[in-house]
Amino acid sequence: MTNDLHIVMHVPKTGGQTLRDHFRTKLVFHSEFIHLGPFGVADAQARGIPAWEERSVEERAKARVILGHYASVFTKDLVPGPRVVKYCGVLRDPAARVVSHYNFNVEDKWVRAGNGVPEWSWWYRGQKRNFVCRWIKENFLKENTNDVADEQMFDDVTRLLSSFWLLGLTEDYETFSDMLCADVGVVATGGVRSNVAGEHYPRRAVVTPEIAEQVYRDHPVDKALYDWVRARVGTSKT
Repeated sequence: MTNDLHIVMHVPKTGGQTLRDHFRTKLVFHSEFIHLGPFGVADAQARGIPAWEERSVEERAKARVILGHYASVFTKDLVPGPRVVKYCGVLRDPAARVVSHYNFNVEDKWVRAGNGVPEWSWWYRGQKRNFVCRWIKENFLKENTNDVADEQMFDDVTRLLSSFWLLGLTEDYETFSDMLCADVGVVATGGVRSNVAGEHYPRRAVVTPEIAEQVYRDHPVDKALYDWVRARVGTSKT
């Protein structure tokens, strides 16, 4: 077991919940494994555990894996001691990601609230252009995206990802998760997945050639970023 600190960037709908559920059973939750996202924050509050940034130096020093939508490049500053920081992250084909986002968002925010199911076309029109690149720049880099040109945003995000210890693709998810788990020193996930449309809630939309064409046209920086990661890490899938 190493003393490395693994910080996992969790772009929405890229398999982060699978890792969350795995690490919180294989490591000491809220101590060795910190989930900086709605689930982890709410669970800590329910247990009477202080917010991550308010915990003692001694407690924060125990962290080995930090994951969640709220993790950023500044999260490492809250972990004391000489640590090797290893950033990790998974990207997903933009069309597959936005369809997955629709399926989950509709179930989580609409159906479970007793509301009707919004049509795909209506829901899709409300999505931010180049959602993934904007999300990474705003949430992980903590930088503003207002008036940032597409080329600059692509350069900023690829510069960040070039520094990552481990990058992966959702279509080759087990390769990524196996390497991460091995480096952390816990057993692999064994292919178990969490929060999958069609298994854990209905799949109300699927990727069609028409949807893929539309997403790639509307989100060109996200498509370029995905292609960049794909070329960089390769895939065992054909």
